Amino acid sequence: MPEVVFLQPGAQRVRLTTGNAAGALSRVQTFTYSVEQAKGPPVFFDVPFPLRAGPSGSTFTPRAFASEVTGLRWDFGGGASPNGCTWSDPVTWGAPGSYVGTVIASNSRGSVSVELPYSIDPVRPPPPSWTHSNLGHASDFRVAELPGQVAAAYRRYDNVHYAELTLPVPGTPVDWTPHWVGRTWVDLQLETIHGEPVLAGTQSENAGLPVPQFAAAAHAHPRAREDWVAYDLAGGGQHAVDLAVWDGRPAVLTLRLNPDLRASRYDLLWGHTAKPAPAEWALATGIIESSGWTLVSGGSPAIGSSQQLLPVAITDGTGIEVGPALLETEHLNPEASYTGDRLFVISSERLRLHHAAVQGSAVGPWSRSDVEPFRKHPYTPSVGPHLCVNNGRPAVAFSRMAYSSSYSFTVTHLVSQAMVPNPTGPQDWQTVEFKQGGFTDLVAVDGRLVLVYTRPPEELFHDQQVWIAIADGPWGE
Repeated sequence: MPEVVFLQPGAQRVRLTTGNAAGALSRVQTFTYSVEQAKGPPVFFDVPFPLRAGPSGSTFTPRAFASEVTGLRWDFGGGASPNGCTWSDPVTWGAPGSYVGTVIASNSRGSVSVELPYSIDPVRPPPPSWTHSNLGHASDFRVAELPGQVAAAYRRYDNVHYAELTLPVPGTPVDWTPHWVGRTWVDLQLETIHGEPVLAGTQSENAGLPVPQFAAAAHAHPRAREDWVAYDLAGGGQHAVDLAVWDGRPAVLTLRLNPDLRASRYDLLWGHTAKPAPAEWALATGIIESSGWTLVSGGSPAIGSSQQLLPVAITDGTGIEVGPALLETEHLNPEASYTGDRLFVISSERLRLHHAAVQGSAVGPWSRSDVEPFRKHPYTPSVGPHLCVNNGRPAVAFSRMAYSSSYSFTVTHLVSQAMVPNPTGPQDWQTVEFKQGGFTDLVAVDGRLVLVYTRPPEELFHDQQVWIAIADGPWGE
């Protein structure tokens, strides 16, 4: 009897005609059959790809789901104990390293497998605790690194103050004695050169246009107004928007507004020495005519925006030239940091770190690392990341918003420290939630992170309260 193959599933009508050997018609019958879809091996519809392993010694319960499955088996490629398991039996991660696991689903009609690359991290010490100190009402609070100390400058109402904070014994508040530096400065910036502080800001006391100012400490550890040398920066724009240290010399970026207030340009001043006199500055006017630019401090001279990082060079001893882009990408935070032989830049949309080797004026090739696993809606891009380098490893302080409905959201404040000098992904970072927020600055001193944050004022018309949090010890060592 011949075999019949139905080409489509569903209800099928069959007509059967029977007769005798002489060919005489004897009977005609009609049948209706229900034809089912032919089934094959299982099909995975939920697999943990990529597989996120925990640190060495931690336990993990694997889970995967497939249709029409009668058997499920895991093989972890030598990275777990036991190395294989069925269904969802717990395993223990083994030695640190990179592995390739396999999950196999089977039934009576065959089997299907998926390879899952994964990495096992080494066991890491817990992050340090933090000591918090209230520094009072202030604005424009800036910190910089000194040997064993934290340099701090801030505005309180119309007065600029400076202080040096010695790293405290863990659990005890900071001890500091600020002194007055000057009046009516805004846009305050602070850096240190060879262990001595320098300041830049905008003098707004005069009735005319604002004037950028520069101040250098006459010696290390200034204690009074008389220990500072301050003067106007002639020739630049009206507002001092950033201060950096390039090749051991100060650089100041100033902003000049056009009369129609609809366009602006930047002027750049670069000192000839570590403590330049008023006439010892190289000046480049109109170097950039768009907004949102800042200086990259701590290494090879560069200027950055939300989309580009551009190198800067002295051309003939006095001229300044901006070169072609070192890096072009979206949502850059121009705040960058050097280790001396490596440049780190952070972008905020996915909290992604870009880093590259630096050899003289050459920068690259670039590598990148997401600080956190990528989050889809309802998470928004990270807000205001601050970046520093702590013992050769980048650290980031940032805030993340998550929308809980169309009209409300929650904000989480976090601090992340890379566990390796050149991170490649979230597995190379250790992140802790920080109960306070409003981060304004981040530095590292002797292996301890120093984080400045703000709280709302307790009374109306008062400046916000500034707090400083100092890690009680090194992180990840």
